[in-house]
Amino acid sequence: MLTKPSARSCRSGLLLAFLAAIAIAPASAMASTVSCSGGGGITIDDSTSTVTTGSGCVGTVEVPSGVTAIGPLAFGGVTSVTEVTLPRTVTSIGERAFSGASFLTSISLPADSDMTVIGERAFADATRLMSMAIPAAVTTIGDGAFSGAANLSTVTFAPGGALTTIGSEAFEATGLTAITIPATVTTIGAEAFSGASLLTGVTFAPSSRLLSIGPQAFRYATSLTGIEIPPSVTSIGDG
Repeated sequence: MLTKPSARSCRSGLLLAFLAAIAIAPASAMASTVSCSGGGGITIDDSTSTVTTGSGCVGTVEVPSGVTAIGPLAFGGVTSVTEVTLPRTVTSIGERAFSGASFLTSISLPADSDMTVIGERAFADATRLMSMAIPAAVTTIGDGAFSGAANLSTVTFAPGGALTTIGSEAFEATGLTAITIPATVTTIGAEAFSGASLLTGVTFAPSSRLLSIGPQAFRYATSLTGIEIPPSVTSIGDG
């Protein structure tokens, strides 16, 4: 004979189902939001300590300490963000993270930043970005990292740095006027400074360990009249 379940047992069953749902919920569902100065905010995946999107961010934003990465396309195409301050704890800026952020004028990083990687096309076509200070811990500037950042006139490297690779097209069509390549750099990729038509001076730091300069690395750098190649270089690409 079938019996009707009591209200108490129904409530208990619902509670158990709810608790089970919480237990199996993916960690990635946990997220927090940080407000931007002009409205909107950025979203942080708390399980990975990664900024996943800043699509609603207006004005300036300070990414909180503890965040370790700016995810791919996090601010890609966001034309309302103007300044971003990153904490020491950020170790990487993902692929196209700020690509097309055409009103971005400033990225602030502490001198003791833990950042090691600036991803491919991370700041491509960030046309109002004017300067960039590369932290000492950075080992790689990815392909096309600053390509098309037409007003990027100054790039500096922290002393005692670890940079080894400047990727292909990394500073293509930027507004750079001069640059000093750190001694630790071993590779400059193809077309790395191609189209940087305002570039008048390229200096290699003393005791340079540079081994290779990729094809057409300085193509259409029409203001550049000469470069003194370090004796360590074993390979120079065509063009």
